[in-house]
Amino acid sequence: MTEMRWFGGGDAPRIGIGDDRTVMAVWPNVRLYAQPGRDVVVETTGPVAPEIVQKLRTGTARALRRYLQGATILHAAAVAFNGHGVVIAGNAGAGKSTTGAALCGRGGALLSDDSTVVTIAGDGVVRVEPVESSHWLDVASSKILGLPVAANDLEKNPTKAARLASEAVVVRTLVVLEAHDDRTVIKERLRGVRAMSAVIAASLRIPIDKEQDRHDFDAFAHIAANVPVYRVLRPTRFSATLMDELVHTMVQLTELR
Repeated sequence: MTEMRWFGGGDAPRIGIGDDRTVMAVWPNVRLYAQPGRDVVVETTGPVAPEIVQKLRTGTARALRRYLQGATILHAAAVAFNGHGVVIAGNAGAGKSTTGAALCGRGGALLSDDSTVVTIAGDGVVRVEPVESSHWLDVASSKILGLPVAANDLEKNPTKAARLASEAVVVRTLVVLEAHDDRTVIKERLRGVRAMSAVIAASLRIPIDKEQDRHDFDAFAHIAANVPVYRVLRPTRFSATLMDELVHTMVQLTELR
């Protein structure tokens, strides 16, 4: 393996990039790395909950492999609903996984929980691919949704999705979810620079070289111009009533163009 240049850290993993386009991501006691033309490898370097290792192998590693093959990766949940893809982005704690699980509980099929793979076809159509099979939920969200609560010390636990998408679907809308102090769900269409900024903020980008940078930003611009982007504000505290209103709003957005 070549000498690596490193960046990141803190709450995010440290990312290393080699001159031969080798990419490594390092968390406490676990790392994954990808070399050109090879599968992504996940290795433990100390004690790690098996659920975390499985999530890296089935979600993050798959997404990284597709990124190196030319796909765009978003830190978002994605659900196939009525034949169309709903991508749900937002900061940590915004409710991406909870909202995705709620949509699946009302007839949707899970595409991804937080590592969303987006592709742009030769005809310009933006699609989202199936990557993950479980929702990662905290205790409060599991109880609100009526799902099983795991008996361990993990902050979030995997819950098998009721339905899984089996193929890529066209992205109908990209939602940026945020919490606010009001008691209602508010939606706002983002356009132009604001839509582009929202896509960039949701992206998981690795600055491998200038060619990769150009590819990524061309993809961001295409997504922002061709997929309706909405900012959806939801009350800070989740409840069963709120989930009904939020899911109703998401369903409405799949019907708009």
